[in-house]
Amino acid sequence: MKHAHSTTKPDEKLLNGNVRVTHVPFDLHFFAGFKGHLASQPLHDNERGVGLFPVDLFRNVKVQQGHLTGTKFINSTLELTYVMQEWAGMFKCEIGTVAGMEFSIAEFSVYAVPAAPGKPLAKLIESNRNVLLTMQPVYDGNLPISHVIVNYTKIEYQDRPVSQSEEGESWMTYVAEYKEVEDEDLLQIAIPVEPWSTYVFKVKMNNNSIGSGYFGVESEPLRVPESVPSVAPGNVKATAVSSTAIDVLFDAIAPDDANGPMKGYNILYSFSRDLPPTKVKVSAYTTGTTISGLRAYEEVNVRVQGETSVGVGPLSENVQVRTMEDVPALTVFFKECLSHQLCPTTNTTVTVSWSCVEATYWNGPQVFYILYVSCDSCADERTIEVNPVYSSSHTISNTIGDLKPFTTYKISGALYNGKFYSNRSQELSIRTKESTPGQVSDIRLYDVTDQSVRLMWSEPEEPNGILTGYSIQLYELNDDSYDEHMALNDPNLVELVANFTSEREKRELFITNLKEQTPYVVAIQASTSLGVGDTRLFSFSSSIPPTQPSPPNNVFVSDVTDSTATIHFTHGFSGHTSINRWIAQVRNVIRPLWKDCLVFDVSYKPELTHLQLPEKFLSPNTKYRARLISCNIVGCSDPSEESFAFQTDSAVPSVSASHVVAQALSSTEVSLSWIPISPQEWNDQMSKCHYVVHYWTISETGAEDSNVITLDSQHNSTVIVGLRPYTMYSVNVTAKNSKGVAMGESISRVRTLEAVPCALSGRLTVGPGQLYVESNSKSISWQSVDNNCPNGELRYYQAELSYNQRVVQTVRVNLTTPSMHAQFSDLMPNLSYSARVAAVNGAGLGEWSARVPIRIEPRSPGRPQNLWMEINHRSEACYITISGTVAKEEHVDAIHLEYVYSHGPGKKSSSRSTSGILDAESRWFSQKLEACEQGSSINASVFFSNSRGYSEPRNFRTVVTRDPSNEPGHAACGKH
Repeated sequence: MKHAHSTTKPDEKLLNGNVRVTHVPFDLHFFAGFKGHLASQPLHDNERGVGLFPVDLFRNVKVQQGHLTGTKFINSTLELTYVMQEWAGMFKCEIGTVAGMEFSIAEFSVYAVPAAPGKPLAKLIESNRNVLLTMQPVYDGNLPISHVIVNYTKIEYQDRPVSQSEEGESWMTYVAEYKEVEDEDLLQIAIPVEPWSTYVFKVKMNNNSIGSGYFGVESEPLRVPESVPSVAPGNVKATAVSSTAIDVLFDAIAPDDANGPMKGYNILYSFSRDLPPTKVKVSAYTTGTTISGLRAYEEVNVRVQGETSVGVGPLSENVQVRTMEDVPALTVFFKECLSHQLCPTTNTTVTVSWSCVEATYWNGPQVFYILYVSCDSCADERTIEVNPVYSSSHTISNTIGDLKPFTTYKISGALYNGKFYSNRSQELSIRTKESTPGQVSDIRLYDVTDQSVRLMWSEPEEPNGILTGYSIQLYELNDDSYDEHMALNDPNLVELVANFTSEREKRELFITNLKEQTPYVVAIQASTSLGVGDTRLFSFSSSIPPTQPSPPNNVFVSDVTDSTATIHFTHGFSGHTSINRWIAQVRNVIRPLWKDCLVFDVSYKPELTHLQLPEKFLSPNTKYRARLISCNIVGCSDPSEESFAFQTDSAVPSVSASHVVAQALSSTEVSLSWIPISPQEWNDQMSKCHYVVHYWTISETGAEDSNVITLDSQHNSTVIVGLRPYTMYSVNVTAKNSKGVAMGESISRVRTLEAVPCALSGRLTVGPGQLYVESNSKSISWQSVDNNCPNGELRYYQAELSYNQRVVQTVRVNLTTPSMHAQFSDLMPNLSYSARVAAVNGAGLGEWSARVPIRIEPRSPGRPQNLWMEINHRSEACYITISGTVAKEEHVDAIHLEYVYSHGPGKKSSSRSTSGILDAESRWFSQKLEACEQGSSINASVFFSNSRGYSEPRNFRTVVTRDPSNEPGHAACGKH
C-alpha cells in the first residue's frame, strides 16, 4: 500500500540555542523519553514517555517558553515535557550543555491519525444499485491506512420526510478496506444504497494503531431513482367466503421496502401451479379484495406482489385456500333399461346402473349416490345411499331389494357431497316380475239357509301379477270343537265336500246342498300364471247367520322393552264365523282419551293367543295401557278391558343436540349454544340425563388433545375455558343417559382468539456488533418462540435496550430475517446496559424475555470538545477560568490541564499543571487558572484520561486586553 507523505520540509527551531527539536503540527501530546544516552523510541498520542537525564548534564539549561512546556527534578532526574506542533514522521532531538561541550542525539517516530479527506465524488452504479465514491488519497499520519469509514444519511425522500433521531440526522456507517485504484492516484469505495432516496456522504480514514482521523467535507447530494419493491407483501391470507369466492388480505409494503411510490398490488391466483395464473390488480391503498367467479370446492393458489412505475417486485409465498362446497354440478344419468339384461329384475329386486360422475362436478370433498324408490301403493319413499365403488367401465350398479312383485316402481337418483344434494335425475319406471298372489280380502256371506249360502270376496290386496282365477274348497267339520286351529288335511277333523273354481272377473259363488245346522270351513286361493297364492279360511254354520264378535278376554302385557311389548289375550265369541283380524290399541297414560292412541292391526291367525307390537312402536321410559278389538266378516267388537299400566324401559336418547354454535370469546374461552332436546327424546329419567360436550384439537405431532364436559339436561349453552390461544378446536354436543349416548353428532369448529406470545424459550446471547471502528455496538441473538407459544400469527420481534431502567433503544426485527438477532449501536463505554426481547402478534406485545446484561469496555477518550476560556473581573480580583463539558458517549476518569502563564512583556513566565475529576452527573468541569493582568497571556493544553489511556490535547491561547466598552479596570477575552 502506498503512503502519502508531506512534501513540506519540517521547520527546525532552537531550544536555548543548543537543543534542536523538530516539531509536528497536530497538537499531539506526548512525552519524549530518553534515559542516559538518548535512545530511539516510537510514541503514540495516548502513550506517556518520560525523558530521564542526569541533573549535572542540564545544570545550565534554560527552558524557552512555548516549546519546552515543563521541567521537573525528581530524584536527581530532569523530566522534560514537549508539545509537538509540526508533521508526524521521523525526528531527531539534540540535547547538550550551554557550552556545547557535551550533547546526545536520538531519533524517534511520531505518529498521527490520518488527515481528513477532501470532498468525495458520488456516482450511482445502476447495474448493482451501489454508489461509487471517488476521492484523492490523504496523508496517512506515518502509518498505513487500514480502513475507510463512510458515514452517509438520507436527507430527503421524493414525497415524504426522512425519519430523524433525537440528535438530528440518522447517520449510517459503512466500513471498507482501504484500496487505491491501480496505477492511479485515486481512492474508490462502492457502497450499497436503497432506491428512491437522496444521500450525502462523508469519509474519514483509520490506521488501526492510532485510530480514526476526522471526517472530510460532505459530498454533493446524490439522488437514487426508484426501483421495484424489494420485498413481497407480508401476512398474505386467503379465506373462502362462498363456493365461488375468496377473500385475499395482506399487509402493505413498508415505505422503506417499496423503493418508490406504490402503483398498486397484483394478486395472482391459479388452480394449479403448472397453469399460468390469473392476475387481479388493486390500488396501492388497498390491502385486500374479493375474487369471485371461482369453481366450488376448488383449491386455489394465491400469491401477491407489489408494483411501482419501474416494475413488479417479488412474489409472496404461495397460500392455498379451498372454496366452500356447493350443490353438485351434475346428477345421476341412468343407463336406459332396454331389456332385462341391462336392468335385471326379479319379483322382489331391480338392478339399476349409471355412469359415475367425475370429481370435477362434485363441488365437495366426496360424493355419494342417492337412489329414491317409490310406487303408487308404497306408503313412503325409500332412500338408498350408495358408496361410489367404480368398475373398469366407470359404471356403478346397485340392486334394490325388498320390492313388491308385479309393481311399477319409480326410481330417480342424485349426488350428495356431504353437505349438498344435487337435483334429482329423470325417473325410471320399472315393474317387478310376477309372483303368486296374497290372500283374498273382504269375504262376505249372504242368504245363509239350511241348504245354501252365497259367498262373495274381493281381489287380494297384493295380487302380485295378473290374476287368472280362484280356487275354492268346502270342508265339513267332523268335530264341533273346531276352533280354526286344526289342519285342513286331517280327515278326522274335516272332510272335503266340494271343489270350485271361479274366473278372475267373477268373485262370487253360490253353494248349495249343505246339511242343516252343520259347521263348514271355506278355503279360497287366488292364482296367477305362477300358481295359487295364500289360502284364506273362514267358518260358518248352515242355518245360522254370522254376527258381530265379542271382545277378547284376559288382556295383559309382558316382555316389555324400550320400544315393544307382547299383549296376551283369550278369544271371545267369534260370531258364528271366523275372526279375520285383531286391532291392538295402546295409550300413553298421560293422555286420557283413546282417540290419541297407537293402533296396530293384525291379520287373522287361528292359533294366535298373543301378539307382539312392532319394534319402535312404543317410546322408551313411557307408561302405557293396552286393549284389543276382534273383527270378523260382519264387523268389529267393542274394545276389551284395559290392561294394567306398564312402563317401557329406558333407551339411549333419540337425538343428539342440534344446531351447535361455537363462538370464540377470547384467547382461552369459547361459548357454545344448541337447541335443547325435548323431555320425551331423552328416553330416561331426567335426573339421569346429561349433555356431554366433547372438544379436541390435533397438535402438529398428530396427538389428540381431547377433553369432556358433562352438563345436566337443563342446559342449552356453556362456556369452555382454559383453551390454548389461536387454536382450532372441534366441538360436538351429545346426549347421554343411563343407557348410553345418542347416535349421530354435529361437529362445529372454532378458533380461539389471539393472545400475546409467550416469552422466548432460551436465553439471549450477546455477541459483537457490526465492525464500526468509530462506534460501539453489540448484538443479541435468540431462538424463536416455541411452536405452541406464538398464540397467534407472529408479525415481528421487538428488542429493547435499557440503561438505569430507562429504554434507550428499540429495534424491530422482521420475521423475514434469516436469523433472529438485533444490533444496538452507539453504546457508551463503561456503562451497564440490559436487553430483552418479546414477540409481537395481532394481540400485541408478548411476554418479555429475561434481561441479559450488556457492557462496552471503555476506550481511550476522544479529543476534548466544547471548551472555552473566560476572564472574570471582580472588584476584589481578576482571574482566568477554563470550562467545558464532556460528551455523554465519552468515558473520562480525569481532566488534565497544563499551561504557561505570561505576566506581560518583559515579565517572567510560569508553568503549571493540574488534574481534576469529572462530575459524573452534569459532565461539567471548570478550572480556575490564574489572576490576570492587562497584557498577560496563557497558552494551555487540555486532555482527558481513563484506564485505557490519554486523549489528544486541545490547545488554547488567550491574551488579556482592555475593552474600551467596559468600565475602567474591567478586562475581556474571547474563546479560542
